[in-house]
Amino acid sequence: GHRRKNWKVRKFVLRDDPAYLHYYDPAGGEEPLGAIHLRGCVVTVVEDMPDCKE
Repeated sequence: GHRRKNWKVRKFVLRDDPAYLHYYDPAGGEEPLGAIHLRGCVVTVVEDMPDCKE
């Protein structure tokens, strides 16, 4: 197999109204690098799951 050498770490923030997935450079500023509009998708809040990795 091949290895990807150009993957970058990103921070993602999911917003519900309007439904967008914003992504940020974790070492960068407060402005998002981009966003994905989740038109037609339902975004639901769930309780914290302690067994999940951060």
